[in-house]
Amino acid sequence: MKAILLLCCFVAPPVPAMDSFAKESDALERTDAKRAILVVKWERLIAKHGNHPRVAEAMIALGHLLATEDLARDPLHKQDLEGSLAWFKKAARASKPGSDLWVEAQFLVAVRMAYRNPAEARAIFQGIVANRTDSLTLIRVEHEMATVCACERNRQGALQHDRNVLNWYRDEPRRAPADPDVKRQVDTVIRSACDTTTQYMTSFPIPKRERAAMIRKLMQERPHLAPLQAAGQNALRILDSMPETVPLPPTPVVTPGYDPPPSTGVSRTRVALSVAGVVALAGVGCVLFVLRRRRRRPLLAQPE
Repeated sequence: MKAILLLCCFVAPPVPAMDSFAKESDALERTDAKRAILVVKWERLIAKHGNHPRVAEAMIALGHLLATEDLARDPLHKQDLEGSLAWFKKAARASKPGSDLWVEAQFLVAVRMAYRNPAEARAIFQGIVANRTDSLTLIRVEHEMATVCACERNRQGALQHDRNVLNWYRDEPRRAPADPDVKRQVDTVIRSACDTTTQYMTSFPIPKRERAAMIRKLMQERPHLAPLQAAGQNALRILDSMPETVPLPPTPVVTPGYDPPPSTGVSRTRVALSVAGVVALAGVGCVLFVLRRRRRRPLLAQPE
């Protein structure tokens, strides 16, 4: 027995030491300082380790930092959305195509481009699908494509993408990931779609009874999808308080977001806000805004 233990001591592989990039990055994530100071430190880290295979992680962290706002703590801590987007784009270029990090960086860019340039966002999502075919990536793309269609005022296209998400397991049971953590993330995308789809329907410029009928039909077709039943009931309550023909802007509904692939450690929350203007007064029709903010520990959905 002693001989076996002694042999194991010689053949056991050494535990890899954390490299300097990982050490400095980890220390920065725990640093409590004003944003201006942290921005400089992150920029120095990126410049120092420009060729590191994980440097895109630092670029994503810096992008999220610039996207935050904390005026109570620091009057200069305002959102820098352009700077944030620029770093997300750099992260996409710096990461290996098809990798988890690359996928996350591409998503961060695409979801922000959906409102500015839906065609560009669509092209980015198509590029993601060309490089990755796992269930989590595909359902995330499907969910975001509903937003792209909504920004293009393509109501039917948006609803079709939403239905594809709601039917993810029903249409193809093999899409259920074997990894429990990945399945939890797929489930959370489905739950998010339950909320955004039903809320989107409340904003349609059609008679209230027709909007209600659409929501009820969606629920009746999927009786075992518990998150959809809850989301539908909530949407019907909101709809009940709206006028008969012209929908009022509903209260923003924060729905559970979904985690990106585990290696990136970045999570987010989808916030859907459907705004229907009074055409006779505003002359602009119905506009859909979809906002995002980060959130940790998304709730678990219950897919059918």
